[in-house]
Amino acid sequence: MRALVTAGLFAIALSLVATAQDNRIPAPEFPKETASVELDLLKRTSSMLARGEFETAAKYASCLAAPSNIKVYINSVSIPRAQRETYVAATNKAIGAWNSALNGAIKFTPTNNADEADLILLYEWDVAEISFGQFKLICSDTRISYPVAGPGQEPDFSRKRAGLARISLKIPYTENMHTVDSIQHLTGHALGSYLGLAPTSSEEDFMGPDWHSDKVALTPSANDVKRALALQQGRAKLAQLAQARTVVYMPKPILVLEKMEYHAGDIMRGDSAWFEVKVRNSGDAPLEIEAKPTCGCTVANYDKVIPPKSEGIIKAEMKTAGYRGEFAKSIEITSNDPDKPLSSVRIGCTIVQGVQILPSEAHTLTLNDTGPTVQEFELRVSPKLNAQITRVTANVPYVEAALEKTANGDGVYKVKATVKPEAPIGRSIFLLTVQTTSINEPQVTISVSCEKGIIVMPISVWLGAITPTTPLPIEQTVTMVKRSGPFKITSVENSDPAMTHRIETIQDGSQYRLIIGYKGGWPLGQARKSVIVHTDDPNQPRIEITVMANLLGG
Repeated sequence: MRALVTAGLFAIALSLVATAQDNRIPAPEFPKETASVELDLLKRTSSMLARGEFETAAKYASCLAAPSNIKVYINSVSIPRAQRETYVAATNKAIGAWNSALNGAIKFTPTNNADEADLILLYEWDVAEISFGQFKLICSDTRISYPVAGPGQEPDFSRKRAGLARISLKIPYTENMHTVDSIQHLTGHALGSYLGLAPTSSEEDFMGPDWHSDKVALTPSANDVKRALALQQGRAKLAQLAQARTVVYMPKPILVLEKMEYHAGDIMRGDSAWFEVKVRNSGDAPLEIEAKPTCGCTVANYDKVIPPKSEGIIKAEMKTAGYRGEFAKSIEITSNDPDKPLSSVRIGCTIVQGVQILPSEAHTLTLNDTGPTVQEFELRVSPKLNAQITRVTANVPYVEAALEKTANGDGVYKVKATVKPEAPIGRSIFLLTVQTTSINEPQVTISVSCEKGIIVMPISVWLGAITPTTPLPIEQTVTMVKRSGPFKITSVENSDPAMTHRIETIQDGSQYRLIIGYKGGWPLGQARKSVIVHTDDPNQPRIEITVMANLLGG
């Protein structure tokens, strides 16, 4: 019996919660084609009401409200006298068209006093827009000065909503004047912008484009009027709710990711790894998302809008050519979820090489002082690749590459690289290109870094920019190493009295350190000197090290 009573009470509580939720007062809705800054401020005001911040919301709502009688000042000074009368008449026709369509709900009234104007119409020969350093001529530009500031800035509630519309007399990038119809359309567009409307793509709208053709909208469309009235009513509703200290409910999307990390397992190099990232909208407003990969190796296609209580998919492709082993990237997801504006999903896979190279596809080789040096590589072709190796070539003339199939079984090959004695002294790199019959992995590259004789690091010394205040002496270290046999430094030749040198033995017969110093005395300008190191190595009896500096005045 007690269990039944408890269950009944719980059901009643749920019913009361549901009823309370159903009776919540929703925040006003605003047209989608509202100017972005305007819409952001209106939504910000609604959020204040949802949090119970009534005083601040009331100030925002008051400042955002467009006056019911909007005073318009027409600055026609720049209009040539020959066109001034007709252009001003076209401007007044646009004002009259809006007034007629709005039927008294909102009214534009011309004024001769610029100081009392809510909107100034300024006609100029050219109107330019500069964005990200790019200069572009446009037909018109309307800027609304909002009394409230952006995030992180203090609002100035003493200011009122004001607008400045700059309208070009000339068609951009031509010497042709705008037609009278275009002036009427551009003026109507500016008036709509003051009301908070965003541009549209419809040629039937005042807020639509002007293609400088015979057909251009000369009156506001039904859609223009509907949006303007909805905006005005929404602003008034915000003010009423703030005055009544009413907490509103704002429907919002809620982004839920099924998983934060996806792994596709083993993927043969050259194949693509595919992922389906599930995104759920558990909120009660449409979820808008934008998915971007963190590099060019992934391409995302996705559902841009996910309805409430629905699920969307982000399909991502990870290209594996040129990579090996564990490989991971991220997909950045931006959304209109106010609590999760930015999310990230990690995708990855294990890239399996179709051709395995032993000992390594990046190998270091010490060359003999005399005679050739031979290095062998074993190539194992994965059965999954279903391919054969057909050819191996070297990219330098002093290396010969030979290919043979071993007796170890199918898919196992041996590559013999013979480096001839004419290989350069010091450090060098050559590449072996392995050709296969695979479409996914048509070639594999083996990189071989060679060292021959005495390795000097660095071969030139830069002492930097030296000024009168630079502490002296300045010293730099040069390391000399030989891995293929012993050598000794017999002497160091340095005839410049401004330079010093000394030898330190790191490992006798194979590794030495030469410290080169400058103690002052060179003239201003670029300095280029030499230090000669003599050794007992028959192939490198004389090694020249360049010393450079830039001497600056005070």
